Amino acid sequence: SLVAAGYLGTTIDFRAVMAEITPEAAMILAPALVAFGAITLLLEAITLRRVLHRTRSDFTLLIAARVKAASYLLAIVHYALGAATLTVLLRRRAGVGLAEAAGSVMMIMMFDLGMVLSMVAVGAALVSETGVELQFGIIVLLIAVIVGGLALLRAPFSLGPFDRLRDLEIFRAPRQAPTRDLIELAVLRFTFVLVFQMMGWAAFYAFGVEVPLGALLVNFSGVVMVSMLPAVAGIGP
Repeated sequence: SLVAAGYLGTTIDFRAVMAEITPEAAMILAPALVAFGAITLLLEAITLRRVLHRTRSDFTLLIAARVKAASYLLAIVHYALGAATLTVLLRRRAGVGLAEAAGSVMMIMMFDLGMVLSMVAVGAALVSETGVELQFGIIVLLIAVIVGGLALLRAPFSLGPFDRLRDLEIFRAPRQAPTRDLIELAVLRFTFVLVFQMMGWAAFYAFGVEVPLGALLVNFSGVVMVSMLPAVAGIGP
């Protein structure tokens, strides 16, 4: 984490940043950042507790919060790096197998992606532009793929040669989680993404930038999706 913080520090021109932050902007940004950090950490801890509570009753909310907090700096460097770190920490602190930890993190990531895509779809529906309308159709298709994939994992019928793939330990969390847990997880991740969007709006507002709701949802969510991509072939951070 210290190495990640050092790396991030070398990429930021702090003098330029401080020159742009007026007292008025700071009065908005400071409480917004504090609220954002507290609320999102609580949501993350509840999410991890919800995913693991049926197999690890001793994995408390406090432990979940500490595990998630420890992965934050690496997640800032790259979303996938943070997810990998979280997987390792869950294996150590929750006492679960590597496959179960990876499967739990993967399930949370898929819900995150689904919620971000939903935000983009809502934003695209509010923006009446040809390019955005095309984007809306693609986003809806991607959401359908995610929902369809989850449905197939949980399907009560045989998938033939794909049963061996479906039965892998890494898919156990989404395969066996009760429907109620999945609904609660969806609500938690939607709330998380919504708070993230509100933080983006607060940052723009602090500097006097007015952004229409549709444009905010489409573009801010687009940045989040790009951050999830591997940094290869010029794509991703």
